[in-house]
Amino acid sequence: MAILDLVLGRPLSSAEDEEERVGPFAGVSVFGLDALSSAGYGPEAALTILIPLGVAGLQFSLPITIAVHQFWPSSISVIAKQSLPIQMEQELTLWRRKI
Repeated sequence: MAILDLVLGRPLSSAEDEEERVGPFAGVSVFGLDALSSAGYGPEAALTILIPLGVAGLQFSLPITIAVHQFWPSSISVIAKQSLPIQMEQELTLWRRKI
């Protein structure tokens, strides 16, 4: 324990503890900087994970593109028919006949 005392110092007694306390004004300025510096590492840590995963996900772009290209026209017509009111669908039918 002598090495620990040498590195950190000896333990304080209760009387000495009162003298070493940090008040609110000093505490906010000292510990607030710690919170700001810690918050700066969050985006870096997120990008450390997201960049390799994004690169790994590039292999799926071609199959997804092919699937969207194959099913896009049929899905659009189904969605359009379900969402158009009857009157708009009748007007669309009349407009198609004119063309």
